[in-house]
Amino acid sequence: MNWDDYAPYFKPHEFECQCGCGLNNMDTDFMDRLLVARKDTNVHFIIRSGCRCEKHNREEGGEKTSDHLVGKGADIRVLSGLERHIILFSLYRVGFTRFGIYSDFIHVGSRVDNPQNVLWYGGY
Repeated sequence: MNWDDYAPYFKPHEFECQCGCGLNNMDTDFMDRLLVARKDTNVHFIIRSGCRCEKHNREEGGEKTSDHLVGKGADIRVLSGLERHIILFSLYRVGFTRFGIYSDFIHVGSRVDNPQNVLWYGGY
């Protein structure tokens, strides 16, 4: 993956596993769609979590089939209901169909062996 293709909107360190192991296995198709969604908005996509190693995923309480494990998931920080709406609409328009709604972030995923056309509520 050529991270220059995603500048200035995204930087590699935003998607690295947060445990410090350095894993960054983000999927090119996922990133391409995320970039199109980001360009479609006037809202910064602040990435809270990108890829995760298995150990970190367990520590975060992630599922064994987490989108994050295979570089097909990201958590995007949201600051308001309007921002949440704009980001969700943009992600949906570019073909994403897996969403988790949380108090201060949206999870978007595209792992094909996980359920599609779903939106879950992670609580406030």
